Amino acid sequence: MDRTLSLRLSNTPARPDVARHLVTALAVGTGMRPLSADRAGAAVARALVACAAPKVEIDAVLKARSVVLTICADDTGWSRTAAAALAHLGAAACDGCVTLGLERTPLAGV
Repeated sequence: MDRTLSLRLSNTPARPDVARHLVTALAVGTGMRPLSADRAGAAVARALVACAAPKVEIDAVLKARSVVLTICADDTGWSRTAAAALAHLGAAACDGCVTLGLERTPLAGV
C-alpha cells in the first residue's frame, strides 16, 4: 500500500530549507544513502530558490523502495527551469509541476 504526504509551502525565506529537509528525509526513508539523499534535497532547495510563486505544493507518494515527488507551483516557467536543473534526478515538467522519483540505492555484491 502506497502512502501519500502533501506539504504546502508559502513564499518565505525558509521554503527551500524546509523542502530540502523533507526530500532528504523521504529519500533516506526509501533506502538512499545519506549523502545521495542530501544531494537530492539540496538540488530541490536550489530549484525552489528561483520560484517566485506565492505557494508551492509538494506531494510525495511513498512506496516500499522509492518515493515519487511532484512539486507544483503557479509558475510554468519555473517548472521548466526546475526540471532542467533536476534532470540528473530524472525530473520532468508537466502543467506547472515537476515530477521526480528517488529510489533505494542498490547494494553491490561483494
